[in-house]
Amino acid sequence: MPRDVDHSIAMCSLPYRILEDAHLPELQSDSSNCVVEIGSERGEGSTAYLRDWAAGRGMDFHTVDVTDTAQTHFANDPAFGGVGRINFHIVDAGHAWCRDTLPGLGRRIAVLYLDNFDWIWAGSEDKPGDQEQIADYARRGVVMNNENSQEEHRLQTLYCLPCMAAQSIIIIDDTFPDRRSPTGWSGKCGTAMPLILAAGYTVAAREMVRTRRLVCCRGVKLK
Repeated sequence: MPRDVDHSIAMCSLPYRILEDAHLPELQSDSSNCVVEIGSERGEGSTAYLRDWAAGRGMDFHTVDVTDTAQTHFANDPAFGGVGRINFHIVDAGHAWCRDTLPGLGRRIAVLYLDNFDWIWAGSEDKPGDQEQIADYARRGVVMNNENSQEEHRLQTLYCLPCMAAQSIIIIDDTFPDRRSPTGWSGKCGTAMPLILAAGYTVAAREMVRTRRLVCCRGVKLK
């Protein structure tokens, strides 16, 4: 990122940019930790960024997705930089990987990026883009609706939390405060946020609420 770009602006569109070195002096970086992304990129850059960030700190990087689209791009398109240093996991459901495979890695998660199972925003249900996504999910035998999105994220969170490092960060997509919700939160992690907060995390980047992306920290103070 260019030095003259306002970091807060960059963070709003690319929330994982909060991982810039200057912002995480206390985060332990070594081979006992790893970085996990659930929901591989489709060209926006998160997987490549997290790969490089993890590799630069001696951590394994795992990215989990329900299709092999990202893996194919990284393998076949030079613009994606190859598959080296990326552990791809193609699964039927992200939460099943968190439950069955994650504990066997023998690593603590320093950074968890949750950006999967699309959310349907009010008023967009009939738009061609959403209808296309709903059809794609249906071809995999999955009903794409907001209840299923929240349940998938809740289960992912439930199974990831025991593997989180004492000092760690959870970056969450499409989640926001909602006084009308029983949990006080809505969006993808609307039912997962109580678990995250109960585990000692705090919402560290309140300015990101307006972009419906959250950064939750435990044992780490952001500048």
